[in-house]
Amino acid sequence: MASTRLAGWLLTTALCTIAAPLAAADIGLVLGNGDYRRGTDPAGAERVLGAVDRLEDAGVDVISGRNADHDRLRRALSEFEQMAPEADGLLVVLSGRFVHSSTETWFLPVDTQAETLSELSREALALSSVMAMLEKAPRRAVLALAASDETETELGPYLRSGPGRIEAAQGVTVITGRPDALEGVLRDTLAVPGASIPARLRNERSVRAYGFVPEDHAFLPRGAERERDSALAEVLRRREAERDREAAERRRQEDLRERERAAAEQLAREREAASAAEKARRDRRDDGLWAETVQRNTEAAYAAYLEAFPQGRRADAARTRLDEIRNGPANDEARLNLGRDARRQIQRDLSLLGYDTRGIDGIFGQGTRQAIRAWQGDRNFGQTGYLDVRLIRQLEAQAEARAAELEAESRKRRDELDRADAAYWKKLGSGNNELGIRTYLERYPDGRYAEVGRENLVELERRRVQQADPGDRSTWREARQTNTRRAYQGYLSRYPQGSFTDQAVEAIKELDRQPDPAIAQAEAAEAALNMAPLAKRLVEQRLDALGHAPGEIDGVFDDRTRRALRRYQDEARLPVTGYMTQDTVVRLLADTVRGILR
Repeated sequence: MASTRLAGWLLTTALCTIAAPLAAADIGLVLGNGDYRRGTDPAGAERVLGAVDRLEDAGVDVISGRNADHDRLRRALSEFEQMAPEADGLLVVLSGRFVHSSTETWFLPVDTQAETLSELSREALALSSVMAMLEKAPRRAVLALAASDETETELGPYLRSGPGRIEAAQGVTVITGRPDALEGVLRDTLAVPGASIPARLRNERSVRAYGFVPEDHAFLPRGAERERDSALAEVLRRREAERDREAAERRRQEDLRERERAAAEQLAREREAASAAEKARRDRRDDGLWAETVQRNTEAAYAAYLEAFPQGRRADAARTRLDEIRNGPANDEARLNLGRDARRQIQRDLSLLGYDTRGIDGIFGQGTRQAIRAWQGDRNFGQTGYLDVRLIRQLEAQAEARAAELEAESRKRRDELDRADAAYWKKLGSGNNELGIRTYLERYPDGRYAEVGRENLVELERRRVQQADPGDRSTWREARQTNTRRAYQGYLSRYPQGSFTDQAVEAIKELDRQPDPAIAQAEAAEAALNMAPLAKRLVEQRLDALGHAPGEIDGVFDDRTRRALRRYQDEARLPVTGYMTQDTVVRLLADTVRGILR
């Protein structure tokens, strides 16, 4: 009763809304494919086309096709799709071969070559597309599928033959059966206004219906019902069109708001990027000026920084440092007016006491200040990082005492090394035999008797040359002049028991010896000290005074100077390289030299 009142209200609304109600047509698509170019033809598939005339007589506009290939199938579906939105009722009848997967069913054209899922999507008709059109005409939509009684077979890992079970959309009736039986249902039920589909199929075993199948449901309503349904459909179509327009307007407004939001975000990003770029430039200028300020470390420098960057990244540090310079210990140190040489001596004193100043360059940077603070803390002074006259004198006194301690330690170790050196020299024959000399030089290449040993070896070789066979002597002389591994091996091959066999073997070992990377590093470290010739002469004088025989005092570090340096480093327990380092300078010269490093 309620449904009757609702239908009457809708009909009244439709008649009031529509000046001249339009009777929209019922649309049908009927395809019968029985002559396939590949595979088995389905029996009687084309029989459904026999009902087309009855459907047309009942007022249904039918698009039909017999043995439709891929192109004809697409054209028929396209034509149906264009007409469907304005139709009251929709009927799709497909008879022929079907293939289905777990999620989709396809109706095959007669020229199909498809064997895989990807090929089916291009060549066959997916019934999900048909169902999407039918659900737009709820209660008046029918999908009829005619397939033979063949048993489903597997067509690969994903496909099976036949239509399978198709999920009916809301308001859509699905009818399946054999082609001959389905033709009868089309002719005597679907083509007859008011004919009940459930009543017709109640005793029909070869055809079944599911989905939207209410009692007395007919595809074509009776005359009055058809007019009423047509008016109702027009009202519903107009309402749906209005909803579509409203939805489109909402989407347009949303798109507009989204574009405005995107434009605002883009503008914000551009402004943020510009601000970040400007900040980066400002920070770079800030960093550069601050580095110069710290390097100068003067009242004027910090004041200039604050004038340029009053809110800079180091403004607080600059104000603190400026206050220290003007009112703190820094001012006391500044009044001393320490020269570069005096600052170097302070750095050497700190280094001698074990406090790393990160260089002895006469510049009190962060390394020196940290070393001063550490020294002050260890002596229970205020850790200001700055010095006054009293602190400098205490530092000098402690450095002198430490230098004396180190000198005593070095002297003691030098005596121990000399005794061991002399004992070993005596044990090996005091240079009177070649094997003893070479054994001594292996252990003490820079020993007290190294030069004497080498001179003895030269004399022994001179005698050996004089006493050797002329051919042996000539071949050895050529090998020495060539001085290559190949030349020495050639000598050994020719004279395996020759007079110079041991010398040839030693020469090959010397040539094969790989350069020590530590020596290269030590050489670079010495170059970084930038020692002047005068400073080098002072080093040589000090080595000579300690008895290490550095050779001529000329400011040129030759092999004898290097040996003297190695001997000193060994007795001072420093890394033995033969090259000057900051630690070697500090230990070697202690507080006896001023201005060694520039």
